[in-house]
Amino acid sequence: MSSGPFPERVEANKLFARHGRVLATLPLQRLTRLLPLLASEVGSLDVDLQFGIAEDGIKVLEGSIAGHIDLVCQRCLGPLPFKVDCRMALQVFDTRADMARRLPAGEADSLERDVLVLDESAETESDVSDRSELDLLALVEDDVLLSLPLAAMHEDENCSEALQRLRKDSDAAERRALAEQESPFAVLAQWKKQTE
Repeated sequence: MSSGPFPERVEANKLFARHGRVLATLPLQRLTRLLPLLASEVGSLDVDLQFGIAEDGIKVLEGSIAGHIDLVCQRCLGPLPFKVDCRMALQVFDTRADMARRLPAGEADSLERDVLVLDESAETESDVSDRSELDLLALVEDDVLLSLPLAAMHEDENCSEALQRLRKDSDAAERRALAEQESPFAVLAQWKKQTE
């Protein structure tokens, strides 16, 4: 995949009008919300996004984010390889009013694509600038974060040596306690001897 520098912000309306494409490599170090979840900041993600306008006049953003990252295993705190493979499909509207006008009530919930509103603060379409910017970095990072497992852990429950030692120590202590504990039947036998 050919790549170029990843643009943090883009002039969305120009890209939609030109059916533009962003094909870039995104270094992991730029994903500041993702970094605390990673075992290593080394690496990058390949981003391929296509902007366009569908036949019904609605702006469409589709693409993919792919690569390999090392998450932190929540059990052993070691690196956990994870394949990022996100597919993005968005219908994009300038304002909430634009979305309400173009989509019948309740249709937004049944769409095959997610919905993105470019300018949440604009009340009418005349308030939207032709240079409306899209925070592409935040959009891509959101998609990657949503693709991660809730609790990243190796499939092998014994991935942590410290956890294994703790389990062994706990099992040994439990066996010692059971061995030191008198059998209830032995106590009954002693009591029976004393009462005779």
